Amino acid sequence: NWETSDERNTQYAAEKRTVDEILGHLASGVPTLWTSLRSAALYGPGDFHKETQPFLWDIANKARVGNGVTLEGDGNHLRNYLHISDFCQIVDRVAQYRIPGLWNCPGESITYKEFAEIALLNFSNPTPINFSEPGAAPNDLVPHFDTSLYSKIDFYPSRGFADLFD
Repeated sequence: NWETSDERNTQYAAEKRTVDEILGHLASGVPTLWTSLRSAALYGPGDFHKETQPFLWDIANKARVGNGVTLEGDGNHLRNYLHISDFCQIVDRVAQYRIPGLWNCPGESITYKEFAEIALLNFSNPTPINFSEPGAAPNDLVPHFDTSLYSKIDFYPSRGFADLFD
């Protein structure tokens, strides 16, 4: 659940929660449609993910140029990512169906090791993946997987990391 992850204490998360609470308060009892979508970490084509997900870009770039990829711990800690084109489809359909409320928008859960393997395979690079000491691995950060919004809008994210390299 995003509400219980370490990310809940960031400045951005606190500001986002405040806006959600204000919108909810203003909309209560008033015929107003408001929607707040909390997406998983976004990534996408070209240089988009370079700024939004610099760690993923660094892994992909190292795989592309043949440099070694080193991951913290065993590389098996999970993160959840949503492709920007899937998120755009979600936003479009939420607006089209006029779905009110606060919704999490999870995407694909993947480990850093899996992402590195996809990148290395894509670039046909035999460079091995190196790992730091197992004790250094960060915690998993994955959202609550409530997909009820996806049922309401008849759309489920379908883009995976392999699409990043197409």
